[in-house]
Amino acid sequence: MRNILRTCLFVALLATAGSYAYADGDINISTGEGTDTGTSWNFANSTLTITEDDMYTITGSGQTGNRILVNPGVKADITIENENIVSSGIVFHMTGAEVNLTLSGNNVLRSGSNYAGLSANTGATLVITASSNGSLEARGGSGGAGIGGIYGNSNGNITINGGTINAYGAHASNGAGTGIGSGGGSANNNGTITINGGTVYAESNSNNNMGSAGIGGRNSGGTIIINGGTVTARCASGSGAGIGAGITGPSGGTITINGGIVTAYGDNRGAGIGGGCPPDNNYQYLASSGGNVTINGGTVTANGGGSGAAISGGNGGGKLTSGALTVNGGSLKMNNHSGTVPKNGASANVYLNTLAIGNPAVANNTTITAGSIDGTACSDGIPSGGSYGIKDMQTRDNGRVYLYLPSTTGNGSVALTANGKEYSTSYTRGVSHSSSQTLFLPYGIALNRTGISNFYAGYGYDAQTQLDFNVINIGSNNTGDLTIELDGTNHDRFELSTSSVPSITTGSSMGGFTVKPEAELAVGSYTATVRVSGDNNINASFDVNFTVYKANLTVADLGFDLATHVTYSGSPQSLKVTAPGIVGAAITVYYNGDPAEPTGAGSYPVTVNIDRGANYVSYINLSLGGDFVIDGAIPEVTDLEFDLHDVPYDGSPHPLTVEPNPELTASAAQSKYIMTATCPRRLLQAHTPSRSTSAKALTTPKSPACRSETTR
Repeated sequence: MRNILRTCLFVALLATAGSYAYADGDINISTGEGTDTGTSWNFANSTLTITEDDMYTITGSGQTGNRILVNPGVKADITIENENIVSSGIVFHMTGAEVNLTLSGNNVLRSGSNYAGLSANTGATLVITASSNGSLEARGGSGGAGIGGIYGNSNGNITINGGTINAYGAHASNGAGTGIGSGGGSANNNGTITINGGTVYAESNSNNNMGSAGIGGRNSGGTIIINGGTVTARCASGSGAGIGAGITGPSGGTITINGGIVTAYGDNRGAGIGGGCPPDNNYQYLASSGGNVTINGGTVTANGGGSGAAISGGNGGGKLTSGALTVNGGSLKMNNHSGTVPKNGASANVYLNTLAIGNPAVANNTTITAGSIDGTACSDGIPSGGSYGIKDMQTRDNGRVYLYLPSTTGNGSVALTANGKEYSTSYTRGVSHSSSQTLFLPYGIALNRTGISNFYAGYGYDAQTQLDFNVINIGSNNTGDLTIELDGTNHDRFELSTSSVPSITTGSSMGGFTVKPEAELAVGSYTATVRVSGDNNINASFDVNFTVYKANLTVADLGFDLATHVTYSGSPQSLKVTAPGIVGAAITVYYNGDPAEPTGAGSYPVTVNIDRGANYVSYINLSLGGDFVIDGAIPEVTDLEFDLHDVPYDGSPHPLTVEPNPELTASAAQSKYIMTATCPRRLLQAHTPSRSTSAKALTTPKSPACRSETTR
C-alpha cells in the first residue's frame, strides 16, 4: 500500500496501575490506513481519539498530518515528545476534557484556518505540567489562538507550570486569535489563564487593526494570574493589549501579577497591560477600560503602544479610559503614566521611586531577597498588612528597581537586600514619579578594578609598569582605617606600594595605590589577590595575574666565530656555538644540513637547532648567516716521494721525479691540500744525495729559480 504519511507517531499507553500489554509494547501509527483500536483510544481517519481516562505518551520523529482529539469528559495525562503536527484542520483539540500535558523534546502544533494550535475551548481544562522539560510551538490558523479558543470561541481554563512555550495567534479579517486565550471574531477570555512557571512567549498579530491580546481575549481579557515564570506577551499588530483585551474588548479584565519576570507590549493605541482600543461602527477608535490590574510582586515591564497607556485602557479619539491599578509590590517599569493613578491596598496613591542598589550598582538581574519599607518588612509572598511584595524582584537598567510607594511628610526609609548585603537610604518621598535615589551599604568599599588584571612579559623582561587602583567609600559611614594586603598562591611574587589606607569619608575615594610583579621571574603564570579590608565587614578585592612567556632567541644572543677559518687536519672539526647566560639551552650545529662534524677542506653553511631550555622558545634550522670554512693544508717535503742520488755526467739531461705519497695523492683528490712541487735544486739543497738502486735519472736544472706548482 502507498504510505500516505511522511512520519510516524508512536503511542505508548500507561495505566495508573500498570501498562496495557500489546504485541510489541506500543502501537505504531504510521500509515493512517485502516483502524487500530486500543482499550482507551482509537485511531481512524488520521485522528487519534482519546476516549477514556488514562496516561498516554505520544511520540513523533518528523512532520505528520495525524491529529489528536480528547473526547469530552475525559481526564488524561498526556506526554508529547518531538511531535511535529501540521494540518489544514485542527491538530490537538479538547472540548469539555481535562488534560495534563507534559512536554518532552521539541514539539510543533500548527493548525489550519479558524483553529487553535493547541485547542482548549470553553469547558476544557489544560494544564502544562511543571515536569515539562521540552518546548512547544503552537500556531493557530487564521483567527485561531496559539493556545486556547478556535475562531469565534472563548477559551477554557489554561494553566502553565513549566516548559518553554511559544504561542502565536493568527490574523483574520474579523479579528486575530490571541497568543494564549480566546480565538478571534468576538470571543472573550471566559476561562482563567494562570502561569506559575516556565518560559512563555505569547503573540497576537493582525494586519488590519483587528487585533487581540498577546495573553487574554479578543474581547474582554477575562481572568489572568501570573505567579511565576518568565512571561512575554505582545500584540504585534492590531491595537490590542499585550496582556488583557483586544480591540473589541470593553475591559482588560482582572489581571493579577504576584511574581515572575513579566514583559508586556501593546500595539498602536493598546495598553501594555489592560485594554485594547476598539473602533466604533465607523471604525473610529474609542477608549476602553483597563479593567482591574494588581501588581503584588515580580519584575514587570509594561509598554503601551503609541498613545496607549502602559497599564490602563486603550486610547482612542484623544480619550483614555482608566481602570483600577493596584501596586502592592514588585518592580514595575512603565513607559508612560497616562491614565490610571496607581494605588496600594490601603487605597493610598503611590508613586514611582527609581532606586539604584549600591554605588557602584549591583549587576542587572540581581534578585532582591529581603527588605523593609518604613520599618515594615517586605513579603516574599502575596503582601498583606501594609507590607511590600518582593517575590521575583530583580534589578534592571544598571542595578535599578522601580518601586511604587506612598509619599511621606518626612524621611521615609527603604532597605533592600541583594547578594546577601543590605542597602538602605532615608529620604522624603514626594508625589511625583520622578524620585531617583541610591541605596547604600552602611559600611562598604569598592575598588575601581574588579575581576582579573593581567600583566604579560617575555622572559628577561624589564621592570613592569605598576597597576594603579583606587578605593571608593560606597557606604553611608566613614570607612575607618583600611588594610591592603596580598594573598593567594603567588602573593610573594608581587609588590604593593603601601599596606594601609587612612579612613575615607562617605562618598569619597582615595587613589594612588599600586601593585606590580617582581623582577626576574621565570617563565610561568603567577596569581595573587589584592585585598582591601577593614572593620564592619568591609572587604573588596581584585585578582592580578602575571604571565611570563618564553623569550625569543636571536642570532645576536649566540656566541660563535665564523670569521676565523680552520685548516685541514685530517680529523673532524667543529664550530663552537654557545648561548651565554641562557641556562639549559641545548644547541645542535648543522654543517650544510648535516650534524656530523666535517673533515675535508671547504665551506659549510651553518644552521643550528636550539632546545629552548625552560625560558626560551625552541628553534629549528636557525641560520647563523655564514659558512664554517676549513682551508686546505700546504704539504711538507715529507709528504713527497723522490730519490736523490748522483749520476755520472754524460752530457745528457737527467730528470728527478718527485711524486706525492699515496696519502697525499688521495687527499689532493678530496681538495684537502694545496699541492706544490718545488724546483729539484731546492730539494737537493735540503737532502743528502743517495745512491738508491731505485732512483730514477736526475736532470740538473738550468736555473735555481725553476718552479712547477699545482694548486687546488
